[in-house]
Amino acid sequence: MHTGFLQEADREAAGDTLAAEMRANRLQDFLKGRRDHLDLSQYQVAVRLSISDRAYGNWERGRAKAANPAELIEDFLA
Repeated sequence: MHTGFLQEADREAAGDTLAAEMRANRLQDFLKGRRDHLDLSQYQVAVRLSISDRAYGNWERGRAKAANPAELIEDFLA
């Protein structure tokens, strides 16, 4: 009886993890695509966002997460 519940919980947790990975990949794709569309270097984007080019590059490659992705995207669109 409990085994079914645990399996369902494991599936839900795996789904949550997959959803988080998909959101992160979409953010990475968005950042790279937008930067390419604007014909900007990572350094130029970093300057616009008032962060280091290394930090921005890590966000774009998914090595680090932005504290507030919505704010990052809003700043990037400006």
